[in-house]
Amino acid sequence: MLRSNYRVNRTTQFRVLSDDQVQDIHLAVLEVLERTGIRVHSEEALAVYKKAGAKVKGDRVWIPSYLVEEAVRRVGALPSPS
Repeated sequence: MLRSNYRVNRTTQFRVLSDDQVQDIHLAVLEVLERTGIRVHSEEALAVYKKAGAKVKGDRVWIPSYLVEEAVRRVGALPSPS
């Protein structure tokens, strides 16, 4: 395949966090979403969260970790559970 004006820029990968640190942050975020929740100001979004199985009260939404992990898995960022 021939391409004109095509250039690939490759740079050295730089990682600030280890895999364990990334996992710790992920687990902490899951805990915050499930215990503290988030405020949502869109009625449409509130309905989507509620339909998906999140707890909705007023403009506050508590998102169970299984919903977050399923959403992340659907976009391919996490491997499927074994």
